[in-house]
Amino acid sequence: MTARAIGYVRVSTPLQAEDGQSLDAQRAKIEAWCALNDYPLTQVWVDAGLSGAKMKNRTGLHDALQTCGAGDVLVVYALS
Repeated sequence: MTARAIGYVRVSTPLQAEDGQSLDAQRAKIEAWCALNDYPLTQVWVDAGLSGAKMKNRTGLHDALQTCGAGDVLVVYALS
């Protein structure tokens, strides 16, 4: 089985969507990384409008982690 990439994007405020870190901009960076590193991007999970302070509220992140299998990579725009 070929390793694959699972993407995860998040914004917590409308301001982030305006200053270049929008969900679309994050996804484009993830897609570019995957293309450059020859990983097929199979899915991108999203948490829109959620604070990063409480990880338990990030259902998209939990789903992304559950989707990852052995040899897969989780690709994010930023660790914040």
